[in-house]
Amino acid sequence: MSRHVAGHPLELEIKFLLPAGAQASLDGHAALQSVDGRERHEVTTYFDTAAGDLARKGASLRVRRCGRRNVQTLKLGSREVFGRHEWEWPVKAETPSTI
Repeated sequence: MSRHVAGHPLELEIKFLLPAGAQASLDGHAALQSVDGRERHEVTTYFDTAAGDLARKGASLRVRRCGRRNVQTLKLGSREVFGRHEWEWPVKAETPSTI
């Protein structure tokens, strides 16, 4: 899920630990029937400096390939408890673009 805070996109991520057998109940839940559950193959590559400058600042830079499409994502730390600022844009290669 994402939303905008002060004009910046903010990714909100919540993870749940479910008990054994919960998957079957979720799969049959009416609220999830319109969800596209098709499996897809993605390749995600993270980039940083040799010294780990991005990670040290709470940032990440990745390029994700899904089919013929490459998407670059920059995530920056945030003061939100469960959120980070996130920007995505298409790129031509499987390496980061500065443009």
